[in-house]
Amino acid sequence: MISGARIGQPTWLRHLVARAESHALTAFVVPGTAVARAHRLDLVAAGLSIAPTPRHANLLVVIGELPEGLVQPMAVAYAQMARPRAILSIGTAHLASLPAPDVTVTLDQAALTAGIAALQRRFAAGAWAADADAFAIEGDTQHGAMDHAGHNHHMMHGGMEMTEHEATPSEPQDMPMDHGGHDGMAMDMDMDMDMSGGFMSMVAMTQDLPRSQDGLPMEWSEAPFGPLFPGLPGGLMLTLILDGDTVVQATVTPGAVHRGLAGTWPGPAASFPDRLASLDPLISVAYRVLASRALEHAAAVEPTEAIARHRVGAQERERAVSHLSWLADFATLLGDRWLAGRAEELQFALMRAADDPSVSRVGREIAVFVRRVERTPFLRTRLAGIGHDASHAAEKIGGPFARGNGLSVDARHDDPTYRDLGFVPVLHDGNDAWARLRVRLGELTQSMDLIRAVGTTTFPAPPALTVGSGRGKATVETPRGPATLHIMLQDRQVTEAHLDTPTARLVHLVPGMATGRELADALIGIASLDLSPWEIDR
Repeated sequence: MISGARIGQPTWLRHLVARAESHALTAFVVPGTAVARAHRLDLVAAGLSIAPTPRHANLLVVIGELPEGLVQPMAVAYAQMARPRAILSIGTAHLASLPAPDVTVTLDQAALTAGIAALQRRFAAGAWAADADAFAIEGDTQHGAMDHAGHNHHMMHGGMEMTEHEATPSEPQDMPMDHGGHDGMAMDMDMDMDMSGGFMSMVAMTQDLPRSQDGLPMEWSEAPFGPLFPGLPGGLMLTLILDGDTVVQATVTPGAVHRGLAGTWPGPAASFPDRLASLDPLISVAYRVLASRALEHAAAVEPTEAIARHRVGAQERERAVSHLSWLADFATLLGDRWLAGRAEELQFALMRAADDPSVSRVGREIAVFVRRVERTPFLRTRLAGIGHDASHAAEKIGGPFARGNGLSVDARHDDPTYRDLGFVPVLHDGNDAWARLRVRLGELTQSMDLIRAVGTTTFPAPPALTVGSGRGKATVETPRGPATLHIMLQDRQVTEAHLDTPTARLVHLVPGMATGRELADALIGIASLDLSPWEIDR
C-alpha cells in the first residue's frame, strides 16, 4: 500500500487502472523545480511529468532538507492531491507532518531514475486498499484540514493558498476584508449599528474605504501567492490585495526558508566559504568567491592570476546556469512550454559539461537559442512596458535590473581580471521586463565568451592565510546583482560577518512593481526581478 492509497477493495479493473497511472506519474515539487535543477536532477528525464498545482499531481516530490517554514505549506499541498497519491523523498532525512515517504533516494540522477521505477511498481500494486489512513495537517488549527479519501477544507492554486473566508481573484468579496479576525461576511455589531441604535447607511460604512479609478469604494480581496507557486521562486511568500483584477497593495513576507544560517557564520576561517555558500542553493559559487575574497582582504593575501582566472570561469558558468534557470521558471509563468523546456535542457547541458569541448558546444547552442528568443515577437509584445519601475533606485540596486535601465552598474568593472579580459556590461535601456530579459540573454553569450577566454570553469582552492586577524570587505557581482560582505577575522576565526544581498534591495521594488497593475502583469513584473527568498531568509 502507498502512503495515500485510495479506499476501496482492490479489483482486477482497479489494478489495471493503477498500473496505467503508475506509468504517468505527475509530480508537484517542493520547494520547486529550480532547486531540483540546482542539484542536477532532471525529473522529466527520470520519467516524471511536472504538475503546476497539487490538484493535478499524484506524486509529491520533496527535495533536500526542507526549511521549517515550508513544512505546513508542503502538508497543505499534499492534502490537495487526489488519492491515490505517493511521496518521493530526495535527499531528505525526515519529512515532518507527512506520512512516511513511499520511496527515498539520494541527490543523484541515477538513484532518482531507479527510485522512480521502484515507485511505479509500488504505486501499481498499492494504489487501492480496503483501509487507508486519513491525513490531517498537524498544527493547522485555523483550517482544520483533514483528508478522508481526498476531502479537505483548504483551497489552493499551485501554491496560492486561500483560507475559506478569502475570495479568489476572480471572485471579489461582497464586503470589505476585515483583518481583525472576522470573515468579511459577518460584521461586528459595533460596526453595523450607528450611535442612535439603527443600522449604518452604506455611505457611512464605505466612506473611509479607498476609491478606485471609477470613484467607487474598493472591494478588496486578498490573494496570497506562494510559497509554492509555479513560475515564482520556491519559498517566496507574496500577498497581493486586489480590487477586481487590479493590484492595490503588494507585500513580500520573509520566513518561509529561514534556516538560521547567519548564526553559523562565525567560526573557523578555513570552512567559512562553505558555510556562506550554503546561503543560496542556486548560486553557491558566487558566495564562495565572496567569502574567499573577504578573507583574503582581511589577511592581506592576493590570489594568484591563475586562481583569479579560475574564479572568473566558475562564476560565469554559474551566471549562465542561473540565468537559464530563471528563464525556465519565467517561461513557465508566461505559459511558454518550448522556452521553459529549452532553457532547462541548456541548463542541464552546461552543468554537466565535463571538459572544454563540451562547454564550447553548449556555448554554441546557447548562442543559437539567444538569437531565436530575441527574435520572438510574442515575448516583446507580452513583456514591453510590463514591470516598469518609477523609484529611480536602479543605480543603487545594480544587477540586471540596473543594466535593464541602461545604467553601466556592474561590480565586475572593479575586478582587474575582468578588465584584462575586456569586460563591458550588457546594457538595454527599457526599464521593463523585456529589457531585463534581454540583459540576461546578452549575459548568457557574454558568460560563455568569458569562459572561453579563461579556458576553465573549475573552482580553485583558496590561497593559504598567512595572517590570522583583520577586517575584510569584498563585493562580487552575483547573477542577481552585487553582494557585499564585511567580516572580522581574529586568530583565523571569523568573529563577525555582515552580508548585503541583491534580493535585500530588489524586494523593496515589489510594491511599486505591482501596484496599479492587472494581476497577471504584476506577477510578470515581480518575476522579472529574479528574487531569491534564500538571500533574505538567513
